[in-house]
Amino acid sequence: MASDLENSLFFTEQAASGKRIVRDLPKLDLESYANNYDGPTKIMRLQVIATTCPPLALEAFRMAITELMKGKDVQSYMEVAAEFQKLVPNEPLAQINTNWVSQQAQRNSTETNRLEHELKTYKNNLIKESIRMGQEDIGRHFFEIADYTNAFKALSRMREYCTTSKQIAQMTLKLLRVCIFSQNWTVVHSYQQKVLTLQMTDEEKAKYDPILAACAGLAHLKQDHYLEAATSFLSVHHSFITPEPQAGINFQREVISPNDVAVYGGLCALAVMDRDTLQRRVLENTAFRPILETEPHIRRALTMFCSSKYSGCLNILESYMADYLIDLHLQDHFVKLYRLVRAKCIVQWCSAFSKVTFAEIEKAFPSKLVDGGKIQGELERMVMNGQLDARIDLVDKLLVSPNPDQRISVIQDTLKMAKDHEKALRLRLHKINLQAAGLIVKGQNGNNNSNMYESSGGDAGGNSDFPFNLRGNGGRPKRGNMLGGFHTMV
Repeated sequence: MASDLENSLFFTEQAASGKRIVRDLPKLDLESYANNYDGPTKIMRLQVIATTCPPLALEAFRMAITELMKGKDVQSYMEVAAEFQKLVPNEPLAQINTNWVSQQAQRNSTETNRLEHELKTYKNNLIKESIRMGQEDIGRHFFEIADYTNAFKALSRMREYCTTSKQIAQMTLKLLRVCIFSQNWTVVHSYQQKVLTLQMTDEEKAKYDPILAACAGLAHLKQDHYLEAATSFLSVHHSFITPEPQAGINFQREVISPNDVAVYGGLCALAVMDRDTLQRRVLENTAFRPILETEPHIRRALTMFCSSKYSGCLNILESYMADYLIDLHLQDHFVKLYRLVRAKCIVQWCSAFSKVTFAEIEKAFPSKLVDGGKIQGELERMVMNGQLDARIDLVDKLLVSPNPDQRISVIQDTLKMAKDHEKALRLRLHKINLQAAGLIVKGQNGNNNSNMYESSGGDAGGNSDFPFNLRGNGGRPKRGNMLGGFHTMV
């Protein structure tokens, strides 16, 4: 049945439109996976699986349509049902339920009119708290029917009616969720900063900070900012594991789960951080470690990379490739992240050799995911991008590491050492000249510390065994001799 679906007209059109079709069966259990989410996130994830993974397409479509008919989003229901009908025309759930569509559309319109009328009444009464709650109710309604533009407008109007920092923070979290579902990733960062600048108690900050860090990491990931994404995800405290609604929103189920934070954070860190940083900021991070334990295979991949077991690290990532390619947020980024991790592994492995053949590299790092399994094209791209400091011998099929001339480095070190010694000697001579000229700070007893340079047999006129006879005139320094001494030293 799965092979028939792969060759169906629906998946042929999906592949022609540029979507990656995942033909391997993922490791995840679809029902358990879907039960980790609620609301639009659950539907969107099921829709991605249904349109990209033929082995799970039928089950995912059925679950998505069943979930949609429990909500108010008529437009999404019609789109998913139409796609399901293209795949399996005779499926009962694939037939659009026109009665439900018309009735739900009517209920949505009636609810919209009622909430707008109530809001107008509140504004006439000039009660700020009632107006704020009215804007919140209509914003929630627009969000439930997937009208994210009007939901954002309604929630934004709450700002002038908020009177406490807590109300502003809750409003901002609601706007943050709307921006994520409308994929307005730039605005996500601005709202995150607004919440961080509010005056709140330490207890309130401890509740908001993990949510804000997870949302910021997701926004960075969607914008291909992998280092910033890794930094944000790794700053999520392990209290994020316990679902606790904030501002009436359970972010762990409606936006991003702790398992997602572990996978996204681990992969981004593995792609952009070196071994020492991974060991210190990921594996030894006590605040993030409980979240990382929710995905043990990611922890094993990180441990293997830090232990220089590069093949084992890449094998783990490839074994879960099907799961990541059907993930809502990771499907467009996994191949990029995998290539970055693989390039780091190849660079570290090749650093131990002055020359190595293409066959040996391909044997150590086999993959059909990069450049069709041809290692030569991958190495050429790495050299051109500056990731690999080496030369390619196409005649003998060798990768040759640069062999720097040791004599040049020795000469450069010698010249640097000579300059350092010359600078030190000049400073010492200047100090001696200043002390001989009497240009020194006197001690608390008023004695001149320059007497230490005078011999015990010197006369009152200042004669001494010092090489420069700069003292005279009753022990006072002679200006001409002092200047002459400086000129002599220079």
